[in-house]
Amino acid sequence: EDPKFQITCGGRSASLGLPGPRGAANSALALTLLRELGFSLESLLPALGHVTWPGRMQKIRTPFTEASVYLSGDHNLPGIESLLDLLRFYPRKRLLVLVGIATTKDAGEMLAKLAALPSVELFLTSTPYKKRDLASYGNFLTVAKGVWEEPWSAFQNTAAQAGAGDMVLVTGSLYLVGEILSRLGLKHALGQS
Repeated sequence: EDPKFQITCGGRSASLGLPGPRGAANSALALTLLRELGFSLESLLPALGHVTWPGRMQKIRTPFTEASVYLSGDHNLPGIESLLDLLRFYPRKRLLVLVGIATTKDAGEMLAKLAALPSVELFLTSTPYKKRDLASYGNFLTVAKGVWEEPWSAFQNTAAQAGAGDMVLVTGSLYLVGEILSRLGLKHALGQS
């Protein structure tokens, strides 16, 4: 079961649909802006539980595994750092992370942060846009439990290696997340038609 998150505003608590510290920070920013614009926060607080951010810790179902599967298109170092902060709230046996990073991003630092997580297994792929040559992953190719050029094959193979109680996480690129959503028939989830 997914962790539950809350925010307190004006002495009232509200459930958050956006998970973790980054969800709380984004919700607080929105509430501050709405308050400054003259809206009554009391009437808006219940809506926070229904807010979603497609492609950011988005839980999906797939026939390839019994494990929990999340898509989170964190595509730069600050995004990966906020993802790491968030992952501490998600209990799991193993964390299987499928990563695809565009050529314009610092793959080394991003992968180093992910590889340092406890009970993690890294899997590598390319992204559908700004495709990185897999050889550019360097030493992480020897650390990875699997490497596939094609993202859909990478996703299927990674998910198939996860069991009940494990967590599969796809990250590193919104393009990668969009590709997986598209192949699952969930393309509309990122606002694509």
